[in-house]
Amino acid sequence: MIVLNIVLVVAGIVLVLWGADRLTDGAVGLAEKMNMPQVIIGLTVVAMGTSMPEFCVSLVSAIKGTPDLAVGNVVGSNIFNTLLIVGMAAVVAPITILRSTVKKDVPFALLSSVLLLLFCFDGSLSRTDASILFGVFIVFMYVTLRGAKSGTNIDEGLKKNYSMLKSVLFLLLGLACLIFGSNIFVDGAVKIARTLGVS
Repeated sequence: MIVLNIVLVVAGIVLVLWGADRLTDGAVGLAEKMNMPQVIIGLTVVAMGTSMPEFCVSLVSAIKGTPDLAVGNVVGSNIFNTLLIVGMAAVVAPITILRSTVKKDVPFALLSSVLLLLFCFDGSLSRTDASILFGVFIVFMYVTLRGAKSGTNIDEGLKKNYSMLKSVLFLLLGLACLIFGSNIFVDGAVKIARTLGVS
């Protein structure tokens, strides 16, 4: 039984990651057809698309009544990205940090982490807490887009010369895979945790 659940978890991860790629491709193609500037596409569509796996898994977890899994997914993902990924990348090749990153992005990252920590002290995340976190996100997006230089170009590799139909199909296919994959992943993960006696 546990072997089947492990297979479901792996299948869910594969579906979620593949779906996120298709969703991002479709969104970029659609944004280009709408003549959105490349910098806006990079700062919004691509950036959010790469976070869709965590978003969908956490959302499905909350809907299915396992909110601890949702919070653990977000916190664990941030720790993994910040410490392991950045750390390993810097070991391979030193990373140049832009001044704008130090002045804007890092403070927002620290602020969001501190706010989440403070909100968790009472043992729950209320809708008021969620509204504040979402408000900070809106402010961050506003500051980011306002500070974007119109001459900044995104890597040519991100450009998608898709037709409108293909972009929409990729968008819908990616979204479907994200939702279905998240459901499979959450169900499998919860069953494995219960079998092993893990909270």
